[in-house]
Amino acid sequence: MLFLGSGISLPTWKNSGPDKEIPDVVGITKAVLSGSWKWNSDRKIFERRRRDEPLCPVADRCQRFLQRLTWRVSPYFNERRGDVNYEDLFYLTDQLRSTVLNPAIQSFVEQTRVTCGDLCRHPSSCPQWIE
Repeated sequence: MLFLGSGISLPTWKNSGPDKEIPDVVGITKAVLSGSWKWNSDRKIFERRRRDEPLCPVADRCQRFLQRLTWRVSPYFNERRGDVNYEDLFYLTDQLRSTVLNPAIQSFVEQTRVTCGDLCRHPSSCPQWIE
């Protein structure tokens, strides 16, 4: 069984090599931010890209967006509890994509649109470019 969530702090299950280990929060975050990804066959999720496969421009754009988001919010998280993790990035991205206007984060949304506008298909709707 595999449980994912904010309680996972240690790598689970090791079976002869790093590729057989289920990563912890730090490992998942590192993979999200620096792994090499491609669309899977049904284009609903990304999966690991083999070295002999071409780069996926959509995965690359998504990853660069998450890297920039990490850079923007790292000072806040580092001051309060430690490094940004993939769950934080998911929550922030969900907030940025929300159709519900949240005046408490409106300036953050606008700054993110400016910071990441070059990664968007339609800068006026950034960050909805992932769709």
